[in-house]
Amino acid sequence: MFLLSILFIDSVAEISDGSGRLFMIIRGSNEGWPDVPSYKWLSHSDDGGETWSPIVPLPCSDGTLLESSCTGSGLFRSRTNGRLYWMGNLCLNDKRARGNMPRSPLYIAEMQESPFVALKRNTITIIDQAQPGEHPETQLSNFKFYQDRQTGDVVLYLTRYSERGVDDGKWLMADAYQYRVQMPG
Repeated sequence: MFLLSILFIDSVAEISDGSGRLFMIIRGSNEGWPDVPSYKWLSHSDDGGETWSPIVPLPCSDGTLLESSCTGSGLFRSRTNGRLYWMGNLCLNDKRARGNMPRSPLYIAEMQESPFVALKRNTITIIDQAQPGEHPETQLSNFKFYQDRQTGDVVLYLTRYSERGVDDGKWLMADAYQYRVQMPG
């Protein structure tokens, strides 16, 4: 049994099999329950969003579950190859989620759409992460993105909150960055 405290809808996408089936990624927080794992969650709809299945943790294609902080994420279908991708924060290498933390690294991964929706484990790739000398709670989570119509690149805008520290309001003294993620053809 999984315990959820707060849920937020992150992203909705249509499965590419022509069925019109939708799925959504949901974020939940373990704030106040640090011993409870925190995941990205998944629900699907077979009727155009009128009704939704019970939520379950978003799995990896190998069946494992990866913890994730209660941070936003995004889904998009690549203009260059038609595949579905997810971007967001994951807790890898035995890291544990703590409410809204950690917010670094920022990952991208291809989504498996059949036989079930999952993150393709072997495609999980770091876009950026807190660098040596930066505060360990540097936030790589508040991003906006679009796809360049000519190149198919994902153009990502991100403010690296806390990159200079957190004391005396320094967490707000952050620069905005533009990333270009070249998508495979």
